[in-house]
Amino acid sequence: MEHANTKIAAVHQNFAAVQGILSCPLCHQPLKLQNNSFCCPQGHCYDLSAKNYLNLAPQKKQNTNLYTTELFKARRQIFEAGLYNPLLEKLQSICQAALPADNSQQSLLLDAGCGEGFFASKLYQQIKALTVCALDLAKNAVQLAAKGPVRPGFYCVIGDLANLPLLDNTVDIMLNLLSPANYLEFARVLKPGGLLIKIIPGAEYLKEVRQALQIHAPERAERQALDLWQQHISPLQTQVHKLTYQKPITAEQAAAFVKMSPLSFNHQPNAVQADFSQITIDLRILIATIYN
Repeated sequence: MEHANTKIAAVHQNFAAVQGILSCPLCHQPLKLQNNSFCCPQGHCYDLSAKNYLNLAPQKKQNTNLYTTELFKARRQIFEAGLYNPLLEKLQSICQAALPADNSQQSLLLDAGCGEGFFASKLYQQIKALTVCALDLAKNAVQLAAKGPVRPGFYCVIGDLANLPLLDNTVDIMLNLLSPANYLEFARVLKPGGLLIKIIPGAEYLKEVRQALQIHAPERAERQALDLWQQHISPLQTQVHKLTYQKPITAEQAAAFVKMSPLSFNHQPNAVQADFSQITIDLRILIATIYN
């Protein structure tokens, strides 16, 4: 009991710093920390978890049949093996360039759709001038992201991308990586001149997984993501970086790639012949400065 009390006290102290950022997902009023709950003027309250996260979407049903803990653990296994390090290095460079040159103040990065929190955590560790909020609707993913000791300036939140529990004009950098997007919400929470970074799959992305699952027409996912971006973001605002490379992988990693991919939702991953020994990473990094 004493350990739990110590942990919730540390979580409370850390989350106290974001009182001017979070909003109620029901009435959109500012949230203030009262005891160990965030409450709005309308009386809606959300309890801090001693497991180091805040649930600001308690009314949303969790789709744990598809977005399983095993899927997020497989993602972490792949990311920690360094197979996405070229992307991580590119993101670090983009974020660093967007910060004030003198690092005189903390900037807030929101990883919207953070999954198990690998990229949010790494950017927090690597860029000292960043405060990071890792947000996802999947509770099991946010619990993985929050695991471990409390880290000052690193916040894990269960929240809905279509109804972000943040006040207007509070975010300096928005990251949305291989996840659904809601550009109206992104523009609302970004400060004027804030940076939006969107990662979408290219036509060759994980082509070995597609071949194993016998899935064709990979270009459609890229086209749909680009079309949605272009409906909201002018091409004149947009920078596009292509990142394409191949990496050798082990049999265990091949199986993890199948498990972590939404492509496998209509398959039994353990029944798929994951007999490929290399993987293709083909991504488009879309960047725009957003002025509301």
